[in-house]
Amino acid sequence: MKHLIFAVVLVLSGCATQMGKPIDEKKMLELTEGETTRQEAIESFGPPMNVVQGSNGKQIMMWMHGNAGLWGAQKSQSLSITFDKDGVMESYFSSNSQPPNR
Repeated sequence: MKHLIFAVVLVLSGCATQMGKPIDEKKMLELTEGETTRQEAIESFGPPMNVVQGSNGKQIMMWMHGNAGLWGAQKSQSLSITFDKDGVMESYFSSNSQPPNR
């Protein structure tokens, strides 16, 4: 019986998954339009999960974090920073979501 319980716990724990690393919200407060550089953003948040290059030379870097369990998404975060052609931040957008209490 103990082996059966251990096997069930082992299987269910394998159903949880995580994407990316948590985004530090305190570090987001340090972002400054017209000052923060691409390199500073990478030093603060790690390598971006996605980079979009515009034809106008602007670049958007995106960081995402989320985790899901057996019953679906539990929490997700995203951060997108737009940089001008010189690599200086123009603006950023962030989101945090959690499932409603059940």
